[in-house]
Amino acid sequence: MIITRRDRSITVDLAGPHRALSHALGHGGFSTVSTVSWIYVRRADLPMHVDPLALLRDRLAEAGSPDALGFLTARNLDHIHQAARGGVTALATVGLSNALRAGDPPAGPPPGTINVLL
Repeated sequence: MIITRRDRSITVDLAGPHRALSHALGHGGFSTVSTVSWIYVRRADLPMHVDPLALLRDRLAEAGSPDALGFLTARNLDHIHQAARGGVTALATVGLSNALRAGDPPAGPPPGTINVLL
């Protein structure tokens, strides 16, 4: 697993395809992905007329990972948390405004979610 930090994104290269289950706008539900990206957005980036999925796709392309499972987060990426134990690594950004669970259909919530990669 290789973690790359850019100005407004963090991308994790999983070194090959992995099955995923998520609430993410980009590749939500069950999917197969090789990369996972957190894209930092400010609330001002998502006024009512902006399509969150289109914004996510544009930002993933800018980050060089257009096919990544993509999370939007308003959490400062300096505060991404990482832990490892027993061969499992977890990365997370933590906010509290999203009531979706893994497996829920993407609903375009405002940024400010709890996003976890295991």
